[in-house]
Amino acid sequence: SEPRWGWQNYAWFFGTPVNLTVLQRTFAISAWVTLVCLVAGYPYAYVMTAVGPKLRLILILCVLVPFWVSGVVRTLAWVILLQDSGVINSVIRAVGLSPVKLIRTQTGV
Repeated sequence: SEPRWGWQNYAWFFGTPVNLTVLQRTFAISAWVTLVCLVAGYPYAYVMTAVGPKLRLILILCVLVPFWVSGVVRTLAWVILLQDSGVINSVIRAVGLSPVKLIRTQTGV
């Protein structure tokens, strides 16, 4: 069926038991994650204010590095896909077309 705008989508969503189960599970997991983050985060932040600058820098890096790693991994995945001998150009060559320069171009960005 084609998508339709309107309140009937909400009526369908909240009228389907499986959707309510998934929604309830989602909110429960969110509440637990929030609680764990609060219980772990406040003491961690307090310790960061009480230690010296060198240890504080290490503690800050322990928080920030996981965010950077995901960005680095995502960027490297795009490089693997878009490089001259990458997956996309391999498929283009397999079809019989000439490869396209995708890295260090506006298209690649």
